[in-house]
Amino acid sequence: MAALDDRDRDRTDSLSVYDVCQDTDWPLRRSTLPRHLVNIVRYRLAEWLLAGPVRARSYSYFRSSVKANIISESTQIVIEGYPRSANSYALAAFHISNGKDIPVAHHLHSAVNVEIGVRRGMPVLVLLREPLDAASSLLLRVPSMPAKLALERYIRFYKRIVPLTSSVVIAPYDIVVSDFGTVLHEVNHRFGTSFKIYEPSADNEARAREEIEWTQFVHDRYTVMNELAVSRPSSERTELKSLAQAALNRYATDLAFARQLYTTLLAHARWPTLPGTESRVTEHKS
Repeated sequence: MAALDDRDRDRTDSLSVYDVCQDTDWPLRRSTLPRHLVNIVRYRLAEWLLAGPVRARSYSYFRSSVKANIISESTQIVIEGYPRSANSYALAAFHISNGKDIPVAHHLHSAVNVEIGVRRGMPVLVLLREPLDAASSLLLRVPSMPAKLALERYIRFYKRIVPLTSSVVIAPYDIVVSDFGTVLHEVNHRFGTSFKIYEPSADNEARAREEIEWTQFVHDRYTVMNELAVSRPSSERTELKSLAQAALNRYATDLAFARQLYTTLLAHARWPTLPGTESRVTEHKS
């Protein structure tokens, strides 16, 4: 199968392990080398455009998705993280508990939103997931992305977050998806806000899942749900994920650096304001 692009997104429901993982590297085939190189340039250019506030703002005039997600004068909270780090779940849970009238900067997957939010003294929530899990999930979401590029993107994002740890709330993935109410409680405590706390009831969890899937349909124009890409757990990704992780493990130096950043940031995810939270974060680290 050819590398994924906007023109064939609606055919990705038939994506198989043999389509996306080769013996050489993810997802390189000799027969698709020109497109592979084009994809590298495309991904690096998009990341460069979003790496600075002026470039990102200019880029937003041409990309409606960037304009909708970048921080603005009306933004009241920033929820940002590397792709596949529960960004969609966190946003859906926030919408369910607080409504959609509160402007949120989200899904830019760039440190720009975080840095501007910190400068403005705004509530900033940074989502954090273990790099091998996050990057392998991204490779399934975007099969045309080279494995090394996925790790480099993780490193570039979180290197810029490290100096800002005292001004943001760091939320580990496991806590986000299991108890987002705890996360919002800490945001309120740190920033003096009064956001309503999310209750992970069966009804709210079903609503969150529906919002995630609906957003996926609208944003990616799928005709059927792509289980490799949807931002929720999927049993169909299990086998492919192990192959994606094998591709990422070839880049031991990049992966080690990414894990060092992860450990550094996780050390700042201790929330003494809530009984039992510190022990939960420690358990997550192991």
